[in-house]
Amino acid sequence: MQSQLTDLLKEFYPYAEKQLGFNKPARIIFKNDQDNAKNPLGKTAYYDPQNMSVFVYILNRHPKDVLRSISHELVHHMQNCKGQLNQPGQETGEGYAQKDPHLREMENEAYEKGNIIFRDWEDQRKQRMNEVKQNQKEIDNVNPLTKEKANDHYVKRADEVFKELMTRWGFNKKPSEDKKEEPK
Repeated sequence: MQSQLTDLLKEFYPYAEKQLGFNKPARIIFKNDQDNAKNPLGKTAYYDPQNMSVFVYILNRHPKDVLRSISHELVHHMQNCKGQLNQPGQETGEGYAQKDPHLREMENEAYEKGNIIFRDWEDQRKQRMNEVKQNQKEIDNVNPLTKEKANDHYVKRADEVFKELMTRWGFNKKPSEDKKEEPK
């Protein structure tokens, strides 16, 4: 799963970076934590502003859910790059988003923007994949012999039309046709 997730993240990260406009790269670190995976209310991800790192728990999680968590944490990274995240005297322990109105707003923004950015990226990716599949189907459905015969038909027909036009315009006459015999 990690290689699939890495491939998807390589596609998603530049998109999120562009949408969020952060000016410093974030490190993404995958965590495989057995105890956390067993906990139905375990952690999904968190952001470390000092190291500009996103830690994301991946064990027993769907890749889509992992990417959505990364998207949320990248909003926190953007907030950190703008100097909005850590204000003097802020606590980030348990319940921080319920106690501190500023951090509550930061969480709201991360949920809203993170989900929308991920959804937009996913929808665009699905559309591109569908277009690729459709194009491949069209290519696969063309029988090379049929295609060749169709091309031969069009070439032959174009040649016939060209000859007809040349004859009508008088360019295809044989020298003997130019001189009409005078009636005797």
